[in-house]
Amino acid sequence: IFSCSMTAKVSKKNSFSTLSYQVLWLGSGIRPPRTIPLGPNIPVKEALLFYTKGSESEFWRRIGPGYYYVYETCKWKRIVRASWFLIFYREYNSFCQKHLAHDGNPVVSTDNIMHSFLEEKRQTFFRQEQESNNVNIAEWSHRNLCILYDALCPQGIWGNDYPHIVFYEEDNPSPSKDALYHGQNGKRGKPYWADRIDLPGDWEEQLAKKYQFNEQD
Repeated sequence: IFSCSMTAKVSKKNSFSTLSYQVLWLGSGIRPPRTIPLGPNIPVKEALLFYTKGSESEFWRRIGPGYYYVYETCKWKRIVRASWFLIFYREYNSFCQKHLAHDGNPVVSTDNIMHSFLEEKRQTFFRQEQESNNVNIAEWSHRNLCILYDALCPQGIWGNDYPHIVFYEEDNPSPSKDALYHGQNGKRGKPYWADRIDLPGDWEEQLAKKYQFNEQD
């Protein structure tokens, strides 16, 4: 993936035909195919949470019934055509360049570079929210909550068998009025939501220690 992503030319002509398969296989350790894969591509989803732009908003799209929020996060033909996907690619490509040795080879594994990239994004996000006094997590948007849960939950918020994210409004002890669940397709009689995702019991302490963020009511 490094030999592909490092040499790719970013232009309007090949932005989506080339980048669509190069970027989606970040961290996979195998040669990217020449078609858009249908796999979960979880590291890319984690990164795309940090990118919004104008009316295009977040990378996901709300689907399903109106009484709860189901966000589709796996339609890559749609996702890679958004302008913020190209912004993500350029930023990640620039970040990777910093981790190349003089001979052009990576000095650490692709997985570690992506992990470092995500941690840098998280540090910036929580710092900006703290500085802007946006510290009442109960009032956060669903995107902000996904960043929070993904940063602190050991297994993250996506699974290989769950392509969507679901928020369901109910009485619960989470920091938001909406509980977070793994989401599935809801076909053949399956519900739209599956396993509930809960923050660790010491999530507030972890948030303060890892990101110097102090939540307030």
